[in-house]
Amino acid sequence: MKLTISTYSYSRKTHSIKKALDIAKSQGFEAVEIVDAYKLNILKKSYYRSVKAKADKLGLTLSSYIFGANLATPANRGAEEARIKSQIDIAALLGVHIIRHDVLPWTADDETFGKNYDNIIASEQRIADYAAGYDITVTVENHGLHLQQIADLKALVEGVNRPNFRLLGDMGNYLCGDVAPDQAFEALSPYYAHVHAKDFYFAPKEGKQPRGYFKTHDGNYLCGSVIGDGVVPVEKCLEILRSVNYDGYLAIEYEGTMDPIEGVAASAKFLKGLL
Repeated sequence: MKLTISTYSYSRKTHSIKKALDIAKSQGFEAVEIVDAYKLNILKKSYYRSVKAKADKLGLTLSSYIFGANLATPANRGAEEARIKSQIDIAALLGVHIIRHDVLPWTADDETFGKNYDNIIASEQRIADYAAGYDITVTVENHGLHLQQIADLKALVEGVNRPNFRLLGDMGNYLCGDVAPDQAFEALSPYYAHVHAKDFYFAPKEGKQPRGYFKTHDGNYLCGSVIGDGVVPVEKCLEILRSVNYDGYLAIEYEGTMDPIEGVAASAKFLKGLL
């Protein structure tokens, strides 16, 4: 398992990918996960060539490329697939072999995935076939409130049925759908091509919503924490990954309230101790 840092972790500090690379280098990281210009949707190849040049100059490996998408309810499915393929072109330019895109919008309801299942599968097959030409693996993350259930994620990867279509397992995000992270890892880790390490503080729905917390699918409350300080069974999730001989990247996604530099440093120290 190799540690990497997501530029998302520094988004409260800077919205510049290049500045995030400088910070990552200063914190001792050797690999960085690039998040699509912090959702600015910059698709200019010249920009990403400069990002790759910056990473090369700093001696940083680019581990993965993350961007948003909606394959469930787009007004024009063909246009959305074309945009995703354009992002895959960017990933190839960056030299990465793992991408992640979303499937559902954040505002989806519980029925969105099932109602659009056949269309989603067909789109993902075409996308995976396109990515295969670059030797890129397409992953879908348990992200948001609705694509979190073990059965849905398993049905997705098995339905697409492409060797380069896998899952990105985010150990913290499962709590957004009120799914036990260790149970999800037990069931789904053989499908993982990439993993996010994340942690949350938890408060039950019976109480008042604490300041700075957000609601989960079932109405409980979460707030980002330093990895190791929250309720996510991080050590257990890593043990499960070892049991299936996972040898990919483990990306830190820090979204706590303290200064990101401090939060990332503390999270990295904890994970390095476990690794």
